[in-house]
Amino acid sequence: MRTTNRILSAVLGLVLIAVGLTVAIEMALVAAGRSPVVLPLDRWFRSLRSVSLDDSRFVAVAAGVGLIGLVLLVAELRPWPPSQVQANAAAGAPMSIARRSVQRRVETAAATAGVSRARSEVRGKPDHWRLKLRAVGWPDRREAVTEAVRAELDRLYAPSDVPIDVTLRRPQGRVR
Repeated sequence: MRTTNRILSAVLGLVLIAVGLTVAIEMALVAAGRSPVVLPLDRWFRSLRSVSLDDSRFVAVAAGVGLIGLVLLVAELRPWPPSQVQANAAAGAPMSIARRSVQRRVETAAATAGVSRARSEVRGKPDHWRLKLRAVGWPDRREAVTEAVRAELDRLYAPSDVPIDVTLRRPQGRVR
């Protein structure tokens, strides 16, 4: 979603620049006594004078613009997971690890501990992060999964105070 936000912001910025330059050039032409080339200012002025605030087209356009603005605002204010998280190297110096690598390694470790369909999520800030793991397995495997995940985090030199939340969902269907 980060990439989508950046692309949408760039497109919006380019559109605003193009519209602003067009309006500036048109206003310079009008100030010089010439007629506008691109913008039909006379037709716009006449149509805007005839539109009232209770016109359904005006309300629909205003609601659409407001909704688009609200969606963009929510998308920008949403806290995104960090792309890298901090770990401690053997010598004690901080180093960064890719968040997705941590997630993949933790999911693999959980699968070796006897659960299936493991999905992990790293959230928080790069220097203070937490791990959430969801998988399908029997509740009595929770401790073994937590130990396997903690051991994998230790191999990655993750800080020992990283909170781990393991949620196991019971398998569906018949047990044979």
